[in-house]
Amino acid sequence: MAVRNVWVRTADAKQALRDEIWDKVSDTTHHNTLVSLDEQQALPAFIQDAANALRAEKGPGATVTVDEIVDKATARAMSAWEEFNPPGLGKDSDYLSRAEIKQIASRDPELGELTKQAYNHISLRAAQGRFYGYELEGATKRRLEKYGFLRIRDVAARMHDPDNRARMPEKLLESYDFYFKNVEEADWGNVYHDSQYVVHKNEIEDVHILYVTTDGDDGYVEAFSKAGEPLASGRLQADGDGGYDVVSWDDSFGEIRGDFD
Repeated sequence: MAVRNVWVRTADAKQALRDEIWDKVSDTTHHNTLVSLDEQQALPAFIQDAANALRAEKGPGATVTVDEIVDKATARAMSAWEEFNPPGLGKDSDYLSRAEIKQIASRDPELGELTKQAYNHISLRAAQGRFYGYELEGATKRRLEKYGFLRIRDVAARMHDPDNRARMPEKLLESYDFYFKNVEEADWGNVYHDSQYVVHKNEIEDVHILYVTTDGDDGYVEAFSKAGEPLASGRLQADGDGGYDVVSWDDSFGEIRGDFD
């Protein structure tokens, strides 16, 4: 679906491209952590090349993970993008144009197709967001209700790293520490953090999503703006297919924490 008058930020396109690559690698491995040589052969050529380069760097017999391949492929993609969308040129660098995507595709058709998919994905979300006219809180809720939590990426452990914590908003860290103490350290669930882009009105903004899974079928979610302002909190329920759906939202942010009183 082509959408007019939607400006796609390069940073948002990068995140969308990373998501596209992650989906393809994770689906190939059936959501396992490691990627075998046989599984690697089923990946698109651009991602295969990145995986081969990664194995060559690590040495004979080395194992590679989904995240490592995604990181490598994304880094190689950014290097290719910069040939046609060089950094440091103000607005020209801040936004990725369709003309630049055509140039990328002319150099590497596989990467061009992945980039086009990522670009169109953002454009479609922008059309939906503009149609409904949501503010950021409402747009965040709608995104999570519509798409749920199809991918569980264990990146929460990185929030223990002092360098990473220094870049995280204070209220997000408070939320993470609360659930880590009451759920993960108590050994009845896990805490995850993800950064996603959300369309509200005609803008695209990153939001922080903190979600908690338990040994049962229930879970918790809290969402924050990029600056760390609380947006929404609610309850999750396992969907029976490895993901989670939102089943209710709190009337006031943080009400679900009352479960731990």
